[in-house]
Amino acid sequence: MSKVRTLDDKVNSLTQLLTVNECNSNPCRNGGTCFDTYNGYICKCPSNWEGVTCETDVNECAIYAGTSFGCQNGATCINTHGGYSCQCASNWNGIHCTQKFDDCSTASHQELCGHGTCIDEKRVQPGQPKYRCICDPGWQSSSSSPACTEDIDECSGSQRRCSQNPLVICINLPGTFHCGPCPAGYTGDGYSCADINECESNNGGCSMQPFVQCTNTIGSRLCGPCPAGYAGNGVHCSFVGVCSINRGGCHPLASCIENTAMTGTYRECRCPPGYIGSGEGLQGCVQAAGMSCTDNPCRHGTCEVAGQSFRCICFAGYYGTLCDQEEDPCLSHPCQNGGTCIRRPGNFSCVCSEGYQGPTCANSKSRCGGYLTGNNGTLQFPENGVHYDHMMNCAWIISVDEDKVVNITFDHFDLEEGHNCEFDFLQLNDGPNAGTRVLGRFCAEDLHGQNFASTHNELYLWFQSDSTVAATGFSLNWTATQPVCGGVLPVADYGSVNSPGYPGSYPRNRNCSWTVKVPTGKRIKFLFATLQLEHHENCSYDYLKIYDGARSTDPEIGTYCSTVTPPPLTTSGSTATLIFHSDYSNEGTGFHIAYSSIPGVHGCGGTLTAPQGVITSPNFPDVYENNLNCEWLIRIRPENRILLTFEEFNLEGHANCRFDRLEIYEGSNDAAPLLH
Repeated sequence: MSKVRTLDDKVNSLTQLLTVNECNSNPCRNGGTCFDTYNGYICKCPSNWEGVTCETDVNECAIYAGTSFGCQNGATCINTHGGYSCQCASNWNGIHCTQKFDDCSTASHQELCGHGTCIDEKRVQPGQPKYRCICDPGWQSSSSSPACTEDIDECSGSQRRCSQNPLVICINLPGTFHCGPCPAGYTGDGYSCADINECESNNGGCSMQPFVQCTNTIGSRLCGPCPAGYAGNGVHCSFVGVCSINRGGCHPLASCIENTAMTGTYRECRCPPGYIGSGEGLQGCVQAAGMSCTDNPCRHGTCEVAGQSFRCICFAGYYGTLCDQEEDPCLSHPCQNGGTCIRRPGNFSCVCSEGYQGPTCANSKSRCGGYLTGNNGTLQFPENGVHYDHMMNCAWIISVDEDKVVNITFDHFDLEEGHNCEFDFLQLNDGPNAGTRVLGRFCAEDLHGQNFASTHNELYLWFQSDSTVAATGFSLNWTATQPVCGGVLPVADYGSVNSPGYPGSYPRNRNCSWTVKVPTGKRIKFLFATLQLEHHENCSYDYLKIYDGARSTDPEIGTYCSTVTPPPLTTSGSTATLIFHSDYSNEGTGFHIAYSSIPGVHGCGGTLTAPQGVITSPNFPDVYENNLNCEWLIRIRPENRILLTFEEFNLEGHANCRFDRLEIYEGSNDAAPLLH
């Protein structure tokens, strides 16, 4: 009986334990869910609490450290009851501090930087925006603002922009400058002016019939006097007859007789009866009666008695009865090498032809200037290796094959020193004339061994010397080399790309490719400061193309071939390719493009360093956006290996993965071996 009672007591006790719900007392804290069990309960805690009754706060800062769920980019994780918060570094914001402040996105580049491009910079003080401006050419920032609103007065700087000899006015304009025209007698674009030798064309405008000697001068020319028998200013000479002008130079008593059948300027002076002499000049006729050697009748000679009269023995250079007629010194053709003889009183002078100098044009001048061709060669000036002459103005053009550029190296350089090279100088221009982009103007520099390269197949050298100190000149070697155009730019948050030769004209027949990269996880924003390309409706001639990736097979997001400045262009990823092409004709200024990094799409790319973690496509599990280019870099300890396990994979299908794709590389970039 007692056994039955004992069994009954146990059944009643068990029934009571089964029927009592321990969850009625709400033992689970902090939002935990209670599950009744036999003689107890179980609390299912929220993710941010733990313990039997969910009474212990989970330290998320420790659990999520080093994962994509933790605080990123140097933020400080602060654990709180039931959660955690991230105290971001000065340049980051967001729940996990994954969003970088882009202070350039708060307004347009023009509003922030005026005539410049805004480049976002890392904030130093929390809440204090920070950026800087890259100014367009011709503009600068003021001391009170980073905006490029202050015009650079190119005309007032130490560097003389326009020609100094002759002096050409420099006109400052907002963001640029302009040189006035070269003065009369010079040719050029105002940046540089060269003297025009007016005498080389149509005798400089001086009379051709009769011929009047033209003498070139700096900036002008001089016409000689009209010949005997002609009246005028040397430009126009009219025949009036020799005897009609001052009686042809005859004695007042002599008769002036013209004979145009012999020459147009022939005349004879005849003394009247009873007079002797040449008839020329005030002493050309003297009375013959009673004259003897005691009267010293011989003007330029000695007198000898001859019976009842006398005879004059003339000195060299004179003739006539009284030795009063001067011989023409030009009759012996004393001017050599094509020089022109001009008769002077008692002497003569020579006007030398180009390349010769000296009293009789017997000395050769230093060879100066010329058109030099060939893919290699040497230029030495002066050729004799001694001092160059004063007042020289020389220009050389070095030309190589059209698909090459000119590369010069100086072996010797010695010119007169002067402030801003105002005395003697050698100027290098990137092209065939002085109007192309100036590579440099040199005078006192030590250029021995220095190298300069053009971007075209021609290089212009301009040498000028003044009237004082001279030096030993220069010598150089030139070779034709393949043009260097494009390249892989270093990874940076900002930079710029210029067409070859900018700000001068770009060369013809050129193909260039640049690869632009910003830090992984960011995108690239291109801003066009200058765009001046040959226009064509299909961009079949000269063009610039931009691809959204590291290869020209990636999507093309921009094609340009005009002079219209396009709006900013943004890539989907951290890499872009720029390809420039010019054809065989026409060229323009080209382009100057600034670029900067901007934040990428949230969840699109990044660097992961935790020993384990999760990567999802942007917006997962919802549909990702179009035109994305995301890059993740997983970096762990060198002795470990990485195992990737796909839990879900759903991309747009294509046999060659032409549209959407995921590529995995065994390395730190896309140049490493492709695993899948």
